[in-house]
Amino acid sequence: MNFSDVTLRLAINRHLPDESQQWPEDELVCMQADLFADFRKRYLAHEENATSFKTYVGAYMVWYLAPYTSKYIAHSLMMDLGTPQSLPNFIRNRCWELVENVLPLAFWKTQLDKIDQHSRRTVFEGYNLLREVMLAEVAHHDGLVSQHMSDFIETLSLNFYNMSLEWDVLERIYEKMPHMHGSLVEMYATLQEYNAHNMRTSMRKPSSSYVHVPYLVTARAYSLLAAREIPVPLAEMIWPMLHSRYPLPAQMAGFGWELARGLVDMVYYTYFMVSDHMKRSPRVGSCSVLGD
Repeated sequence: MNFSDVTLRLAINRHLPDESQQWPEDELVCMQADLFADFRKRYLAHEENATSFKTYVGAYMVWYLAPYTSKYIAHSLMMDLGTPQSLPNFIRNRCWELVENVLPLAFWKTQLDKIDQHSRRTVFEGYNLLREVMLAEVAHHDGLVSQHMSDFIETLSLNFYNMSLEWDVLERIYEKMPHMHGSLVEMYATLQEYNAHNMRTSMRKPSSSYVHVPYLVTARAYSLLAAREIPVPLAEMIWPMLHSRYPLPAQMAGFGWELARGLVDMVYYTYFMVSDHMKRSPRVGSCSVLGD
């Protein structure tokens, strides 16, 4: 599957005429130029609005980084929100998110050792079983909808980008990743700087190249409709969270809800958000989880 910018734009903007997909160099993938023009006009053109926007960004950064820099600030934020009892969950969720952001490239390095072929096959078998159950349930209510769902699901995979690319491709993509050292906050800042650089370069119009869009790929609609994958955290797909000898109920309890959520979100986006997807046949050459 070629993650070129043309593929991504057509996946998102398939309702637009083909001529509109010929964007100039350096335009962001999957983003309309009018969106950024309106943003500049509304928030950055006037000094008062720009000041308010910078204040908001500053406040957001304080809120976002509070659990990592000061327990006192985090406690004060929760007190101001009137939910001091939520402090432990707030810190736990923020720290977990930080680990997911700072160490995403470490997971794929462990895959070769930690995810054996039997365990990987178990993941896909679990997904196929869940898919069949869902389609059968929908077919009881509307056979036509079930058929449309089946057609679109055939284009979905699981973590296709990180699970299916050859190792040499991943090495080339991540070769510029800087060596991380220092405090947790310094490591986080280093990664964000790298991601900004990677985003700026990867968004340019490539020629038959793989494109991985930081941040946008974390949006579920983007992952499902453009990248055509159901994202499952790799931490839930390596030992000891997953093993081929675990019974199916235990496996589905670990990662099955992620798969089910992806399928339900796909139905929501394609039937309640963008009806045009319902009328589109799967494009030739699309990757199916059954083919992995």
